[in-house]
Amino acid sequence: MSATPHIVSTRKLTSGKLEELRAKGWKFSSHDFISKVIHVPTGLTAESINKHVVLTSITGVKSFLQIAERLQLSIADYIIYCISRGTKEYAAASGLNIKSTALNASLLADEILKDVEVKAVTHVSSNLRRDELSDKLNKAGVVVHDITAYRTEFTPIVVSKTYDAIVFFSPSALDSFLTQNQLQRVPCFCIGKTTADYASQKGYQQVYMADAPSEDILLQSIINYYSNTPAHVKE
Repeated sequence: MSATPHIVSTRKLTSGKLEELRAKGWKFSSHDFISKVIHVPTGLTAESINKHVVLTSITGVKSFLQIAERLQLSIADYIIYCISRGTKEYAAASGLNIKSTALNASLLADEILKDVEVKAVTHVSSNLRRDELSDKLNKAGVVVHDITAYRTEFTPIVVSKTYDAIVFFSPSALDSFLTQNQLQRVPCFCIGKTTADYASQKGYQQVYMADAPSEDILLQSIINYYSNTPAHVKE
């Protein structure tokens, strides 16, 4: 491990901490290993959108807004359950009526189940959506209508230079990375528990995750690691 580490990120980084770290000699290689393209399906009607809507990404919020515009829906009529942090902030700024939020899809399902009046939800999601939310809600008797309104596509590159740590922001980005690169025995830093759990399943042995799903907080956990202070390790 070098004194000035080389960090590979599977998403382009925007944190204000970057310039400070680069000035200290840190090296960063960033590439978007996935892309998300909104593709609202044809044939949707106002009746096909339940009043309870689940949004699990910023792209999901954008997709729902496009659906509402196309179908001339009043967004005020819809009750939104969404992932917290960036997704919540974007949804709130867009004027959506947010009922509840959670850090990940499984916890969001728990929030939905607290409302006994909810019998069905519409989940605006990607072609590569995970099943945690749908499985939990379906088992509890809540019907989930999935609308695939955007596509997540792999955009991998080969990382040829030696690096000291890898950063993942989603399981899809991890899968994309491994299509062109071998797993290296380096510390792996993840944006949240779902991604951290998946990294462990794929074979990473040193898995760290941010205390909250924020790029700044994730980058701080990397700084802590290289400063020999405790980082948040997923057991």
